Amino acid sequence: MSNINRNVDIRPFPVNELGEPVGHIPWWLAELAYKSYSKQYGTRQSLQRLYERGGFGRTELMYLLLGKWINPDTGEQNELQSGK
Repeated sequence: MSNINRNVDIRPFPVNELGEPVGHIPWWLAELAYKSYSKQYGTRQSLQRLYERGGFGRTELMYLLLGKWINPDTGEQNELQSGK
């Protein structure tokens, strides 16, 4: 008998680097990253829309999963905060 959870969404979600596709992660992992993304940026752009636009950037994904945010102007790292 397998212990695999059949409710886990393993559809591929794209990861890019400078707009070019570099791979995929399972959808369930993208959902975790999206929780951090929406905490920082809100939910105007859905996870489905991010998928349609090419997914998360490789570095962006790493920081989202770590719960960090990098200020694009200064490079300063901060903890994610609700509703920017």
